[in-house]
Amino acid sequence: HWRPALALRDAVTCMVRGNIFTDNDGFGIVVCDRATPTLEGNSLRGNRQPAIWFGGSSGGRACGNAIEAIAGHGIVVCGSASPEVEGNVVAAPAGACGLPVRATL
Repeated sequence: HWRPALALRDAVTCMVRGNIFTDNDGFGIVVCDRATPTLEGNSLRGNRQPAIWFGGSSGGRACGNAIEAIAGHGIVVCGSASPEVEGNVVAAPAGACGLPVRATL
């Protein structure tokens, strides 16, 4: 399934907490337009596209999420988006250099 597991758009404001998103061929969570959600304590694993993507003029907060074994980027912020991103753990499998990547954002 290439579509996002969860898409938050328009002017939505909500809390997305404690969910498990696994093995999606598309994005994990997409936040666009003027949406300002709080994404907290979610587990995203095995996505082929970015696990969390903020675009348009979205905002909100992504904190304490665990992102693992992804083929794409962990968290992408583009356009005029301005979310607060903190305390997320991104762990990717070994890349071209043969070393696993782990970062806290």
